[in-house]
Amino acid sequence: MLRDDYAWLLQKPTRVAEALERLRVHAEAGGTGAMSLTADLLHAAEQAEEGRRLRRYGW
Repeated sequence: MLRDDYAWLLQKPTRVAEALERLRVHAEAGGTGAMSLTADLLHAAEQAEEGRRLRRYGW
């Protein structure tokens, strides 16, 4: 599951940018759930407004 693959990055604030880039690549390759997980990651990284923007407008 995608969420499990990236769960460890949620716990490491220094890895947020890496996680976001990996998730974007995954989504562009047609991965399902990547955008929602990215919004969750942004929220966890205290970037809730960016997460809301992503959910509303997409990449």
